[in-house]
Amino acid sequence: MKKKKMKKIGIFLAALVIAMFLVGTVAAMKEICPPDQREKFCEESAVQGVGYIEYSKSILDKAIAVDVKEYMRGETGENGSFAMTISEVMTEGTRVGNASYKYYDPINATDFNNFACDKMIQFEAKGKGYGLNVTQGFLEGQSSYKSPRFNGGIGAEVEENYFVTQMQKEELTTMRTTAVYNKTPPYNAQQLQFSTRNAFIGEWGTDSRWKKVCTKDIEHHQFFRGDFQVDKTLVFKEEVTEPCKGEVTCICGDC
Repeated sequence: MKKKKMKKIGIFLAALVIAMFLVGTVAAMKEICPPDQREKFCEESAVQGVGYIEYSKSILDKAIAVDVKEYMRGETGENGSFAMTISEVMTEGTRVGNASYKYYDPINATDFNNFACDKMIQFEAKGKGYGLNVTQGFLEGQSSYKSPRFNGGIGAEVEENYFVTQMQKEELTTMRTTAVYNKTPPYNAQQLQFSTRNAFIGEWGTDSRWKKVCTKDIEHHQFFRGDFQVDKTLVFKEEVTEPCKGEVTCICGDC
Protein backbone atom coordinates (compact mmCIF):
# COMPACT_ATOMS: atom_id res chain seq x y z
CA MET A 1 0.00 0.00 0.00
CA LYS A 2 2.82 2.38 0.92
CA LYS A 3 4.62 1.56 -2.32
CA LYS A 4 1.53 2.52 -4.35
CA LYS A 5 1.20 5.81 -2.47
CA MET A 6 4.89 6.55 -2.93
CA LYS A 7 4.58 5.77 -6.65
CA LYS A 8 1.62 8.16 -7.00
CA ILE A 9 3.49 10.87 -5.10
CA GLY A 10 6.53 10.33 -7.33
CA ILE A 11 4.43 10.66 -10.49
CA PHE A 12 2.77 13.80 -9.13
CA LEU A 13 6.11 15.40 -8.27
CA ALA A 14 7.52 14.51 -11.69
CA ALA A 15 4.50 16.10 -13.38
CA LEU A 16 4.89 19.18 -11.16
CA VAL A 17 8.56 19.52 -12.10
CA ILE A 18 7.72 19.22 -15.81
CA ALA A 19 4.97 21.83 -15.47
CA MET A 20 7.32 24.23 -13.67
CA PHE A 21 9.95 23.64 -16.35
CA LEU A 22 7.46 24.44 -19.10
CA VAL A 23 6.37 27.62 -17.37
CA GLY A 24 10.00 28.64 -17.01
CA THR A 25 10.79 27.98 -20.65
CA VAL A 26 7.99 30.20 -21.96
CA ALA A 27 8.74 33.07 -19.58
CA ALA A 28 11.54 34.53 -21.73
CA MET A 29 11.54 35.14 -25.48
CA LYS A 30 14.68 33.71 -27.07
CA GLU A 31 16.29 35.08 -30.19
CA ILE A 32 15.72 33.16 -33.44
CA CYS A 33 18.88 32.86 -35.53
CA PRO A 34 18.37 32.55 -39.30
CA PRO A 35 19.64 29.37 -41.02
CA ASP A 36 23.20 29.34 -42.37
CA GLN A 37 21.77 28.96 -45.88
CA ARG A 38 19.04 31.58 -46.00
CA GLU A 39 16.12 31.46 -48.42
CA LYS A 40 13.57 33.90 -49.79
CA PHE A 41 10.18 33.68 -51.51
CA CYS A 42 8.36 36.50 -53.34
CA GLU A 43 5.06 36.91 -55.16
CA GLU A 44 3.92 39.86 -57.27
CA SER A 45 0.61 39.42 -59.08
CA ALA A 46 -2.25 41.44 -60.54
CA VAL A 47 -5.52 40.21 -62.04
CA GLN A 48 -8.68 41.81 -63.37
CA GLY A 49 -11.68 40.26 -65.08
CA VAL A 50 -15.08 38.58 -65.04
CA GLY A 51 -15.82 34.94 -64.22
CA TYR A 52 -14.76 32.21 -61.78
CA ILE A 53 -12.13 32.94 -59.10
CA GLU A 54 -9.98 30.55 -57.09
CA TYR A 55 -6.81 31.32 -55.12
CA SER A 56 -4.98 29.34 -52.43
CA LYS A 57 -1.60 29.39 -50.71
CA SER A 58 0.27 27.80 -47.82
CA ILE A 59 3.55 29.23 -46.51
CA LEU A 60 5.26 27.38 -43.66
CA ASP A 61 8.83 28.10 -42.53
CA LYS A 62 9.60 26.50 -39.17
CA ALA A 63 13.10 28.01 -39.09
CA ILE A 64 11.64 31.52 -38.62
CA ALA A 65 8.23 30.67 -37.06
CA VAL A 66 6.05 31.75 -39.99
CA ASP A 67 2.82 29.88 -40.84
CA VAL A 68 0.41 31.41 -43.38
CA LYS A 69 -2.62 29.95 -45.16
CA GLU A 70 -5.20 31.52 -47.46
CA TYR A 71 -8.04 30.32 -49.67
CA MET A 72 -10.47 32.31 -51.82
CA ARG A 73 -13.11 31.37 -54.40
CA GLY A 74 -16.08 33.00 -56.04
CA GLU A 75 -18.07 34.08 -59.11
CA THR A 76 -18.46 37.60 -60.43
CA GLY A 77 -21.60 36.80 -62.41
CA GLU A 78 -22.10 37.86 -66.01
CA ASN A 79 -21.98 41.60 -65.31
CA GLY A 80 -19.78 41.66 -62.22
CA SER A 81 -16.10 42.49 -61.80
CA PHE A 82 -13.01 41.38 -59.90
CA ALA A 83 -9.57 42.95 -59.45
CA MET A 84 -6.73 41.93 -57.14
CA THR A 85 -3.09 42.87 -56.59
CA ILE A 86 -0.75 41.01 -54.22
CA SER A 87 2.81 41.82 -53.17
CA GLU A 88 4.21 39.17 -50.85
CA VAL A 89 7.63 38.22 -49.46
CA MET A 90 8.96 35.64 -46.99
CA THR A 91 12.64 35.91 -46.10
CA GLU A 92 14.85 34.11 -43.58
CA GLY A 93 17.60 36.71 -43.62
CA THR A 94 16.11 39.75 -41.89
CA ARG A 95 17.85 40.72 -38.63
CA VAL A 96 15.93 43.47 -36.86
CA GLY A 97 18.22 45.72 -34.82
CA ASN A 98 21.45 44.60 -36.52
CA ALA A 99 21.31 46.48 -39.81
CA SER A 100 24.51 47.34 -41.61
CA TYR A 101 24.67 48.62 -45.17
CA LYS A 102 28.41 48.02 -45.65
CA TYR A 103 27.64 44.74 -47.41
CA TYR A 104 25.32 43.97 -50.30
CA ASP A 105 22.92 41.26 -49.16
CA PRO A 106 20.40 39.91 -51.72
CA ILE A 107 18.42 38.17 -48.98
CA ASN A 108 18.03 40.98 -46.46
CA ALA A 109 16.81 43.79 -48.71
CA THR A 110 15.82 46.95 -46.80
CA ASP A 111 12.61 45.83 -45.11
CA PHE A 112 12.82 44.39 -41.59
CA ASN A 113 9.97 41.92 -42.06
CA ASN A 114 10.40 38.16 -42.25
CA PHE A 115 6.95 38.02 -43.85
CA ALA A 116 4.83 40.71 -45.49
CA CYS A 117 1.68 40.53 -47.61
CA ASP A 118 0.21 43.70 -49.13
CA LYS A 119 -3.13 42.96 -50.77
CA MET A 120 -5.91 44.87 -52.56
CA ILE A 121 -9.25 43.38 -53.68
CA GLN A 122 -12.21 44.97 -55.49
CA PHE A 123 -15.22 42.74 -56.12
CA GLU A 124 -18.81 43.21 -57.25
CA ALA A 125 -21.26 40.42 -58.09
CA LYS A 126 -23.90 40.95 -60.78
CA GLY A 127 -25.90 38.34 -62.68
CA LYS A 128 -25.65 34.55 -62.86
CA GLY A 129 -22.41 32.68 -62.34
CA TYR A 130 -20.03 31.28 -64.96
CA GLY A 131 -18.30 28.12 -63.72
CA LEU A 132 -20.64 27.44 -60.80
CA ASN A 133 -24.37 26.81 -60.99
CA VAL A 134 -25.36 29.80 -58.87
CA THR A 135 -28.03 32.45 -59.36
CA GLN A 136 -25.99 35.20 -57.70
CA GLY A 137 -22.26 35.90 -57.75
CA PHE A 138 -20.26 35.78 -54.51
CA LEU A 139 -16.76 35.85 -53.05
CA GLU A 140 -15.72 33.83 -50.00
CA GLY A 141 -12.34 33.57 -48.33
CA GLN A 142 -10.39 32.41 -45.29
CA SER A 143 -6.88 33.36 -44.21
CA SER A 144 -4.70 32.70 -41.16
CA TYR A 145 -1.42 34.21 -39.99
CA LYS A 146 0.50 32.48 -37.18
CA SER A 147 3.86 32.78 -35.46
CA PRO A 148 4.04 29.40 -33.66
CA ARG A 149 5.66 29.45 -30.21
CA PHE A 150 6.77 25.84 -30.74
CA ASN A 151 9.09 27.13 -33.48
CA GLY A 152 10.32 30.11 -31.44
CA GLY A 153 7.62 32.63 -32.39
CA ILE A 154 5.43 34.71 -30.09
CA GLY A 155 2.49 32.28 -30.32
CA ALA A 156 -0.01 34.78 -31.74
CA GLU A 157 -2.43 34.12 -34.60
CA VAL A 158 -5.04 35.98 -36.64
CA GLU A 159 -7.83 34.44 -38.74
CA GLU A 160 -10.11 36.22 -41.23
CA ASN A 161 -13.30 34.93 -42.90
CA TYR A 162 -15.72 36.55 -45.34
CA PHE A 163 -18.63 35.81 -47.68
CA VAL A 164 -19.64 38.85 -49.73
CA THR A 165 -21.41 40.08 -52.85
CA GLN A 166 -19.46 43.35 -52.84
CA MET A 167 -16.08 44.15 -51.32
CA GLN A 168 -13.30 46.71 -51.39
CA LYS A 169 -10.30 45.55 -49.35
CA GLU A 170 -6.86 46.93 -48.52
CA GLU A 171 -4.76 44.75 -46.24
CA LEU A 172 -1.18 44.58 -44.96
CA THR A 173 0.08 41.77 -42.73
CA THR A 174 3.66 41.63 -41.44
CA MET A 175 5.69 39.32 -39.19
CA ARG A 176 9.09 40.02 -37.63
CA THR A 177 10.55 36.93 -35.99
CA THR A 178 14.37 37.10 -36.22
CA ALA A 179 14.87 40.17 -34.04
CA VAL A 180 18.42 40.42 -32.66
CA TYR A 181 18.97 40.07 -28.90
CA ASN A 182 20.39 43.16 -27.16
CA LYS A 183 22.36 42.61 -23.96
CA THR A 184 20.84 45.73 -22.39
CA PRO A 185 17.44 47.43 -22.82
CA PRO A 186 15.80 48.64 -24.94
CA TYR A 187 15.28 45.17 -26.40
CA ASN A 188 14.26 44.42 -29.97
CA ALA A 189 10.95 42.62 -30.39
CA GLN A 190 9.17 39.97 -32.40
CA GLN A 191 5.92 41.21 -33.92
CA LEU A 192 2.78 40.14 -35.77
CA GLN A 193 0.70 42.99 -37.22
CA PHE A 194 -2.57 42.71 -39.17
CA SER A 195 -4.01 45.91 -40.70
CA THR A 196 -7.12 45.86 -42.89
CA ARG A 197 -9.73 48.20 -44.39
CA ASN A 198 -12.93 46.69 -45.74
CA ALA A 199 -16.15 48.02 -47.26
CA PHE A 200 -18.50 45.12 -47.98
CA ILE A 201 -22.01 43.76 -48.36
CA GLY A 202 -22.23 40.30 -46.84
CA GLU A 203 -20.37 38.72 -43.91
CA TRP A 204 -16.90 39.46 -42.55
CA GLY A 205 -15.09 38.65 -39.31
CA THR A 206 -11.79 38.03 -37.54
CA ASP A 207 -10.60 35.86 -34.66
CA SER A 208 -7.27 36.41 -32.94
CA ARG A 209 -5.50 34.64 -30.09
CA TRP A 210 -2.36 35.04 -28.01
CA LYS A 211 -1.61 32.55 -25.25
CA LYS A 212 1.31 31.78 -22.93
CA VAL A 213 1.17 28.98 -20.38
CA CYS A 214 0.01 30.26 -16.98
CA THR A 215 0.70 33.91 -17.89
CA LYS A 216 -1.35 35.16 -20.86
CA ASP A 217 -4.68 34.37 -22.54
CA ILE A 218 -5.97 36.94 -25.06
CA GLU A 219 -8.82 36.20 -27.47
CA HIS A 220 -10.52 38.71 -29.77
CA HIS A 221 -13.56 38.12 -32.02
CA GLN A 222 -15.45 40.37 -34.44
CA PHE A 223 -18.22 39.47 -36.89
CA PHE A 224 -20.46 41.67 -39.06
CA ARG A 225 -23.31 40.83 -41.42
CA GLY A 226 -24.88 43.45 -43.68
CA ASP A 227 -23.48 46.61 -45.29
CA PHE A 228 -20.38 47.70 -43.32
CA GLN A 229 -17.09 49.56 -43.40
CA VAL A 230 -14.36 48.25 -41.09
CA ASP A 231 -10.92 49.72 -40.35
CA LYS A 232 -8.90 47.45 -38.06
CA THR A 233 -5.33 46.93 -36.82
CA LEU A 234 -4.08 44.15 -34.53
CA VAL A 235 -0.53 44.18 -33.12
CA PHE A 236 1.16 41.45 -31.07
CA LYS A 237 4.65 42.27 -29.81
CA GLU A 238 7.15 40.61 -27.44
CA GLU A 239 10.68 41.64 -26.51
CA VAL A 240 13.59 39.27 -27.19
CA THR A 241 15.34 38.90 -23.82
CA GLU A 242 17.59 35.85 -24.36
CA PRO A 243 20.15 34.98 -27.06
CA CYS A 244 19.82 31.82 -29.08
CA LYS A 245 22.09 29.10 -27.74
CA GLY A 246 25.21 28.08 -29.62
CA GLU A 247 24.65 30.58 -32.44
CA VAL A 248 26.40 33.78 -33.46
CA THR A 249 24.05 36.77 -33.46
CA CYS A 250 25.42 38.36 -36.59
CA ILE A 251 25.11 37.98 -40.34
CA CYS A 252 27.23 38.90 -43.39
CA GLY A 253 30.12 40.09 -41.23
CA ASP A 254 27.91 42.47 -39.22
CA CYS A 255 28.97 41.52 -35.66
